[in-house]
This record gives sequence, structure tokens and C-alpha cells, in this order.
Amino acid sequence: ANGGEPWKVWVDEEGKLHRTGAVGDQVAWVIEFEGQRVLTKHAANHLTYRYSGSLEHTAFLVDSQTFSLPQSNHVTVSPNGSPAARLAKTLTPPSGLRIAREDRLPNQIVPKLSTEHGQNSLFAVQEVVQEMEASAQSSSLTEYTGASGG
Repeated sequence: ANGGEPWKVWVDEEGKLHRTGAVGDQVAWVIEFEGQRVLTKHAANHLTYRYSGSLEHTAFLVDSQTFSLPQSNHVTVSPNGSPAARLAKTLTPPSGLRIAREDRLPNQIVPKLSTEHGQNSLFAVQEVVQEMEASAQSSSLTEYTGASGG
């Protein structure tokens, strides 16, 4: 159907390969780098696959009997995902940031907020976080000025 090839292959934003068809299909992934085959892997048990190479490579499916007959379109995989995905990762702060702040303040207890407050609970959480940040900044300031010897 797809230009005479029974399977379709594509790459998601994270650089993971996907294929059409079903588990049990007698196909295998082929990874090529600069025209040379660097990996052949059975694809019968999985509809997705991530190759761990750090360089841009080409991927497609072959039949798992001869490992030579192409069974899908060819796709080019950039290891870091699409440029849009790279940009999103750059702009999104790491989720560990909030945890690191809490680790610095072991004496503070974050109150558990009930869902009764509805929308207000979000603001309450923000206030708690702001208080934690403020106390973290003031405590690190006092440590710093104390260390300088006045």
C-alpha cells in the first residue's frame, strides 16, 4: 500500500522508531550509518525501538527470513530528536529544580492541601513555594555574610 511496502516507519520527537503492523510480524529493524549496515534487530515482539547511537542514522524494516528485502520506507533519525524537541527541552526547567529547593530546607514542612479549596489550592502552593524560596535566599545570604567576616 505504501508505495509497494507493507509497513510504514516513522520517528517521534524523542527519536524513537515506530512501525505499523502487529506484534508477531516477521520483520527486523535495520540501522544504517553512512550507507553501511550497523545493526539488524528482530522487530516481531515490539512496535517501537530506540537505537542508542549518538550519530544521525537511517532506519527501515527488512523481512526476518533473509534480512535483505526492504519492507518499509526509510527514515532518518537524529539522536537528539527533532529541532523542536531539542528547543522544548532547553526551554523547560528540569523537574528536579523544585525537589532540590525542598532538599535545601529540611526543617520546612509543605502542608498537604485539601481539594476543598479548588482553585485557591494552586495559589496556596505557589505561596508556600515562594516562602520557601525567600527563606532559602535569606538563609544563604546570612551564611555568606557570616563567612565573609563582616
